[in-house]
Amino acid sequence: MVADAALVSSDEAFRVGPSWHRAVSETEAFDPDEHRPEDWASHGWGRSASGAAIWFLDVTARRSEDGDSFDRLRAALSDVADSGLRSRIQGRRLPLVALPVIGTEGGGFEHERGQVVDRLLGLCRSFVREHPIDVAIVATNPASYAALQHQRRVQPDRFFERAELDAAEPIGDFAQRGALALFIGGGTSIPAGAPSWSGLIDALAAKAELDEAVAADLPSLSVLDQAELLHQKLGPNLGAAVAELVVEKKPALSHILLAALCCESAVTTNYDNLYELAVAAGGDGAATVLPTEVPRAGSRWLLKKHGDKARPESIVLTRGQFVDFNAASGPSGAVLQSLLLTRHLLVVGTSMTDDNVLRLIHEVAVYRERNQDRAGDSSDEPSDRVPFGTILDVSGNPARRELHREHFHWVSLPGETLEDRARLLEVFLDGVAMYASGDNSWLLDERFAFLLQGEERKLADRVRELTRAIPRSPEPSSAWTALAQRLEEFGARPLE
Repeated sequence: MVADAALVSSDEAFRVGPSWHRAVSETEAFDPDEHRPEDWASHGWGRSASGAAIWFLDVTARRSEDGDSFDRLRAALSDVADSGLRSRIQGRRLPLVALPVIGTEGGGFEHERGQVVDRLLGLCRSFVREHPIDVAIVATNPASYAALQHQRRVQPDRFFERAELDAAEPIGDFAQRGALALFIGGGTSIPAGAPSWSGLIDALAAKAELDEAVAADLPSLSVLDQAELLHQKLGPNLGAAVAELVVEKKPALSHILLAALCCESAVTTNYDNLYELAVAAGGDGAATVLPTEVPRAGSRWLLKKHGDKARPESIVLTRGQFVDFNAASGPSGAVLQSLLLTRHLLVVGTSMTDDNVLRLIHEVAVYRERNQDRAGDSSDEPSDRVPFGTILDVSGNPARRELHREHFHWVSLPGETLEDRARLLEVFLDGVAMYASGDNSWLLDERFAFLLQGEERKLADRVRELTRAIPRSPEPSSAWTALAQRLEEFGARPLE
């Protein structure tokens, strides 16, 4: 994930696990002497000696004069905040710091995951209220992730504004029920370093080596006509030039949060593979890319509506290509229209100015209007319209909001600047992901028992005992074995 700084787990002897090596040095070759912080032996935390924005943290359960691992974590975060760190992420005002669920993978807190989740949330919440940085807790264990989301849902007002919760909860509920689909625009990839539409045109213009007078007058044309002119200059190499500019990047935080919604269906106008990488990072395997691949039953898929950088010839950019789009790519439009009819579509990162997309929406609106049930026997008024979805807007454009309000919920993210609104978009998606999390694999897991209260703990103990008492049968049709397996999905573990 794109971040400005990261905290990396280690132990007292500065042994850093292999899973961290690539994150630290971009290669598998990790040299401890190159990275060991000064005063490591006495502090147990510190910045990499290489000068990189990596802070190492002794996450073991040992105590020292400076306290336990959580005291060391707070000290390390304070050092990050005091280091003069500035965000290098395009469009982001506050620096983003990523850190793990500390000490649960060999650090001595394996059987105390509930306490770790509770303390970690409390520490990070209090810290960001006092310092101008954002913290992303990265959980690689599904049960830990689910427990973190559960703890936030218990008291959501401690982590979000009420207005954010009121708008995010219904979208998260759609996701949890499998009724949410995504429409992902180019704005989501800008924090990952991808060019904006205008930035892409400028870069292509430089490649085309336009006449000085033509280059100066290029902005007077519409963006599609600009691309058409560049196509005339670059010819069949235009798609390859675009693919070259959409270089390999790491997913931005927005990609990670969208992937965490676990939507089966998604459509994008982007050429990059950042959403696919984010889905794969979640452990589900990469999303199947339409139209070049055929999705398996129950798998997640992504329709790349305007082409894929992996296939430069498929890229749609110019006016001529957009005009030809309906005839050449009718099935892809049909896929989007089917989602408008059958799912709640969450639209992120687009200004909703694509003529082809707007035409598809209008066609579905007319189709539904003609076939909509009437409210009552004698009324000529249509029944309450169910919106096609929700548009998350950072542009602050009231006219566009008014244009689309008939068919979409329109959520305007507040803020004086675009950077402020883009940050609130990430916060909002975080809230949606919280409500979308339906994994209960922590509930009967003894390691998370701390998160249960009173009678809940007693009930969990009884269910675990029941689970272990259920006889297992090798027969695949055994109802008792099926019941035991279902309870194990809630975290109950059989006797070993």
